[in-house]
Amino acid sequence: MAQEVVLGYHDGDSVLHRIDPLTKLIALLGVIVFAIGAPIDYNGWMLLALFAAAPFSGVDLKTFLRPWSVLIPLWVPFILLPPVLFHLQRGLLGLAGDTAHLHLFGQDFAYSRYGLNYGVKIAARGSVIGIASLLVLWTTHPRDLVQSMVQELRAPYKYAWAVFLALIYVPIVQHETQIRSHALHIRGVRYRRLSLRGLRLLAIPVIFRSLRRGFSTALSMEARGFGVAPQRAFRHDLHYPPHVGLLRAAVALVAVLLIGVAIASGRFAVMAHS
Repeated sequence: MAQEVVLGYHDGDSVLHRIDPLTKLIALLGVIVFAIGAPIDYNGWMLLALFAAAPFSGVDLKTFLRPWSVLIPLWVPFILLPPVLFHLQRGLLGLAGDTAHLHLFGQDFAYSRYGLNYGVKIAARGSVIGIASLLVLWTTHPRDLVQSMVQELRAPYKYAWAVFLALIYVPIVQHETQIRSHALHIRGVRYRRLSLRGLRLLAIPVIFRSLRRGFSTALSMEARGFGVAPQRAFRHDLHYPPHVGLLRAAVALVAVLLIGVAIASGRFAVMAHS
């Protein structure tokens, strides 16, 4: 259980907890745009910046490092497969002069430089966006996020509520999966998750339990008249830091400047040819 990636909200009073949801969404949007187009080395610096922000999130170091147990294995196919596949399709892709060679264990392996660059860039993008998104999830209560979307972004509260349910149910399903897994281990049942037996013993019960929980939620929402009124009343007041307008402007300005620096480098591109 200690090795699972925590996807839900962490209660706390850290610096990031005290920042309002909309400001964090502005920062997250800037990070996403930057990560998608910035070159690999720029994304490396952004990762270091996210690591520097970790102490201000109130999340312990173990929790912050757990996502890497998922991200690093994901890097392997993204980094290894594109160089090989792009090399095999070099004629169709116009990469005939892009071949390089790796000498390993007395063997010569041909690969595509473009494919390697593409794979590393995709891995870097995913890491930056994933860690930044987790920092927002860990420090923003789903209720506050939905309320900010409705009151400040003027989003229809039905769609905002769908975001709320997704943010609530993902940690719940994760927790139920952990409980089911521990129950099987306590009973001495051996299985592999990526097998038909593992699917039958672990995934299917969790899926049916989640469907039952979703049905109960739908009945509860209908009984309370969800969607009858065009507006929704909120019982909680959002907390805003002092001078929130200036803070949002500063965050947006920093995001624009970072994206501008990446564009000025001449290597800002959605594809990985840079």
